Amino acid sequence: MLHVERLAERILFLGGEVEMTASAPVSKIHDPAEMLTKAREMEIQAIRDYNTWAQEAAANADLGTKQIFEALINEEETHYGRFDTEMQHLAKFGANYLALQAIEGSKTPPAAGGQGT
Repeated sequence: MLHVERLAERILFLGGEVEMTASAPVSKIHDPAEMLTKAREMEIQAIRDYNTWAQEAAANADLGTKQIFEALINEEETHYGRFDTEMQHLAKFGANYLALQAIEGSKTPPAAGGQGT
């Protein structure tokens, strides 16, 4: 959601109006491999869209918006890399990998202020 917030703030700054609606129906996926596959697909599409919009912002001499999209592209590429690594681990270690991740995650102490991660 942070991406949406940043973009909404920019739109408002530029004098536009923000209307938030879902762009596609939300599907329920319960299989981890399907979830990761869908997540990777969504990251790739976001990267393509953000690149297109960064180029459009540059063509309109809007450096601030272009920089926002470039930052979002970097974040999406990082997300894609994480999902890709998880897919590789899932393929290599099977469903037990996810259980091990959950157990390991439960050993991590909560962040300062008692708010968990």
